[in-house]
Amino acid sequence: MTNAMMPQPTPGPQSGPESQPAPAAQPQVPVHPAEAPLKVARRRFSTVGMALVIALLFFMGLSVLASGVLLAVFPDGNIPGWLMWAVNDLTVYGIALPLGFLALSRVPALPTRRFALGAGEWFALFAMCMPIMYAGNLIGIVLSALFSGGSSSNRLVDSLAVSDPWSVLVFMVIIGPIAEEWFFRKQIIDRTRIYGEKTAMLLSALVFALFHGNLYQFFYAFGLGLMFAYMYLRTSRLRYSVALHMVINAMGSLVPTLLMRLLGGSTGDVEAQLQKLSGMGEAEAMRAIGPGLAALSAYGMLLLTLIIVGIVLLIVRRKRFEFYTAPWELPKGLVGRAVYSTPGIVTYLVLAGAITIAAVFLG
Repeated sequence: MTNAMMPQPTPGPQSGPESQPAPAAQPQVPVHPAEAPLKVARRRFSTVGMALVIALLFFMGLSVLASGVLLAVFPDGNIPGWLMWAVNDLTVYGIALPLGFLALSRVPALPTRRFALGAGEWFALFAMCMPIMYAGNLIGIVLSALFSGGSSSNRLVDSLAVSDPWSVLVFMVIIGPIAEEWFFRKQIIDRTRIYGEKTAMLLSALVFALFHGNLYQFFYAFGLGLMFAYMYLRTSRLRYSVALHMVINAMGSLVPTLLMRLLGGSTGDVEAQLQKLSGMGEAEAMRAIGPGLAALSAYGMLLLTLIIVGIVLLIVRRKRFEFYTAPWELPKGLVGRAVYSTPGIVTYLVLAGAITIAAVFLG
């Protein structure tokens, strides 16, 4: 991750480098004097990786089992959208991530001070997320189409096609961000930031993106994961990244679902709606879809404005970032050896990477 990509809050009374104590002054996690620091780091990062493997395997295994049960109960395949979301959230957030946390808790967390983030800074980081999100989404779509010859489909879009707005709000906008930020930001970063803030930020974003299990979401999840991680690093308060995650999920799922309802259809029956409109007169058709078209146009202009503002902020504030030296900061030359060559992390990267690639051809 280059410094140019990372924004940060404007130094102020609560978050500036002069008022915020250096992380070196924060409590250190005790280590047995006979253990070499690098050996300790490798063991801890490997434990983090194995915790992720446990969470991923339980999520995948339970998802397959749940799918089989649902198909047995609904042999025609007409499974209610809310039920699919509920089962998915139960397997990943109710079982898989808590089991991963049990293994992750073997690694001690670093206590840190908490700092507030002003509304203006929060909005600036939100705006910077917009071009990152849409650029990442475009890369995922293009690469998925290229690798699959155009045969793959976006599972998230397919799920939204059969979902009602209330299901999307509860499961994707509220529950998802809370659980994911708690695990991928707080639990992982608290246990790895002692070896370097950039190291913790990059690892958190990478494992978060791979956990989605598909190429469509990987690139924008990685970019957004960096932003979420940075926000958490500078505040040590989960509320800010949770709120940001909720708003972004709402803009990418709930708002499009509501707009399709205003257009008189759903995300899954656009063709049927167009056929219906073709049988109406021009005035009647405009009365039917006029409010929806107006709302869609306004939303499109809002997104375009946010993307432009975000690009400008990323350029203007490209050098305004803060990363503090951690108590056991890993030199750049040792990050690969201490983190990405450990058995646990390698196992997770291979497993999650294989699932992501397989989804391109099987989805």
